[in-house]
Amino acid sequence: MPELETLQLVWIFFAVITLIKWLIRHDLGRSSLKNVEVPSNNFSVLDIIAALAIFILISGLASVFINEDSSMLRKLSANSICNSLAVAMLLPILNTRYTKGIKAILPPLNKVPANIFTAACYSIPAYGLAAFILTITVYICSLFNYNQIQQHEYLKMFSENSKNILTISAMYISTSIITPILEECLFRGIIQTSLINITRSKWLGIIFGAIIFALMHANPQHFPALLVLGTFFGYVFTKHHSILIAILMHAAFNALNVTGALFNAGS
Repeated sequence: MPELETLQLVWIFFAVITLIKWLIRHDLGRSSLKNVEVPSNNFSVLDIIAALAIFILISGLASVFINEDSSMLRKLSANSICNSLAVAMLLPILNTRYTKGIKAILPPLNKVPANIFTAACYSIPAYGLAAFILTITVYICSLFNYNQIQQHEYLKMFSENSKNILTISAMYISTSIITPILEECLFRGIIQTSLINITRSKWLGIIFGAIIFALMHANPQHFPALLVLGTFFGYVFTKHHSILIAILMHAAFNALNVTGALFNAGS
């Protein structure tokens, strides 16, 4: 198996033990959301179609402004602008479909510090389990003589290209601020909530939403790890009625990956 640093092994061990304890305590997870109510809403399958259509169309729009010869900074800037446009188009859907508007999934200001702490607590086991699953996936791939570790397109470009302060700043803004806001509003705020209404099951909605989240990233090798992360993001969103916690977890994960790519490129 791929060599792992001691800290990573400890992190993974802690994450696995935490998951086992959680499964035992909550009857394999079945009782963990038993008394949790989903905020009143009017989401339906049409909202899933509309939201995905917006996401795909806006993603395609970014390609209009860039090509293979475009600079890294231009690609990141186009991606940030288009993703911001997608957020602006999704927010009215969120605001009109939730009975109490978007504030139904946003914490009041006095609870933001508690949300940050909660995000940090969930992130530790979430990232450890994702790393564990990715390690197993890479090992299985190696058994079939596929030894390449796939990277996100932008992370790969970021690792291979020379970087300046503008490119680094644009990378963090795009991947660690705008993208998490967009994807959590889309996959958790709209798609997951719609799926919970359709399936009449919180866990089925969370899992199916995580599957769509992982599939949309179009990275087969990372699919199992993304499924784990998507499930975590969906669970905390449902458990705490806060899109902010999911966004913070997502943002921190992306920021860690960008930071790792930055240090690896410099080593």
